[in-house]
Amino acid sequence: MKTEPIENLYPKIGQTIADLITEEWQSIWVDIEIKPDVTTLKGHYITAANSAQRSIRITHQVVALFQELHSRMATEMKDDWVSAHFEITRAGKFSLKLEYSNE
Repeated sequence: MKTEPIENLYPKIGQTIADLITEEWQSIWVDIEIKPDVTTLKGHYITAANSAQRSIRITHQVVALFQELHSRMATEMKDDWVSAHFEITRAGKFSLKLEYSNE
């Protein structure tokens, strides 16, 4: 079985998160922290109507996608990050900022 390229995970992650929001939005961001046996995600978005900040109820599917991204980056690219900030705009532009352990 051929594994899809890591790059294909980014739009899948973005779409899965966007699908969790039931109102029009301007931007979304999720902060991820990966520790042995524990993955923590906190998500927020800005509404289109009044620019209010709201929380996102993160699903197991989103957690699994970020865990897969981390695992594959660590294995395939030797890129073992410990936290990340994923952001997406309504236009579909996204950024992923990775942080590494100081150990």
